[in-house]
Amino acid sequence: MTPRRLVLAGWTLLALAWLVANPPFGGPDEASHYLRSLQVGRGHLITQARPGAARGETERQVAWNRQFTYAMHVPPGMAPHDYECWTSDRRADAGCLDGFRPPKRAFTTTAPVGNYQPLPYLLPGLATRAAHSPAGALRLARALNALLSLALLYIALRMAWSPDVGPISLLGLLVAVTPMAIFCASMLTGSGPEIAAGIAFAASALRLRRDESCARSFNVWAA
Repeated sequence: MTPRRLVLAGWTLLALAWLVANPPFGGPDEASHYLRSLQVGRGHLITQARPGAARGETERQVAWNRQFTYAMHVPPGMAPHDYECWTSDRRADAGCLDGFRPPKRAFTTTAPVGNYQPLPYLLPGLATRAAHSPAGALRLARALNALLSLALLYIALRMAWSPDVGPISLLGLLVAVTPMAIFCASMLTGSGPEIAAGIAFAASALRLRRDESCARSFNVWAA
C-alpha cells in the first residue's frame, strides 16, 4: 500500500469509528445541522427568519443567534432525538435514546443554522430522503458528509505528495489534519467539508508554488 493510501485508510477508519459509535445527534449542534440538511435536501435553501425564537445562555448569545435562527419544517416521523436525555444528566447514558418516538405529524420548529451556506448540506440532505427514521437519516447523512470530506482530503494528499521527497512530503498534511478535523468529518456538520476543503485548497496552492511544472497542469488548477 502506498503512503498516500495508507494515510487515507487511517483517516477513513477513524472517521468510520466515530460515525457509527457516537450516539445519534451526539455531535456538536448535530440536531440543528440535521434540520438544516432536511431543508436543503428537500429544496429549501433558505426558510423564514425567526429572530424572535433565538435562544442562548446570555443576552449576548441571544443577540448573536437572532441572525441565524430560521424556521425548520420537519417531515412526519423525522424529528431529531432528544439527545439531552443523556447529555444533561451525567448519571445517564445514551441508551435513553432508544425510547424516543418522533411525532408522526409534520411540524415546524427553529434552529440557529438556518442561513448557513447550503452546499455542505446538499449531499447529506439528499441522503436523508432515503431514510424512514431520524437515526437512519442521520447515519446516512454522516456517511455522505464523511465521504465528501475524505474525498477532499485525498485531493490534499495528491497535491502534497512528492515522489522525489517520499513520505516526508506528507508530514505537514499529517500535522494539519488533526483528529478533530476527522471528527468533524464524521459528524453531520458543515464544518467537516469546510475544513477539508480549506486543507485541499491550501495544499493545491502550495503545490503550484512548489512545482513550477504544475503551473501548466489543469488537474492542479482544478483541485
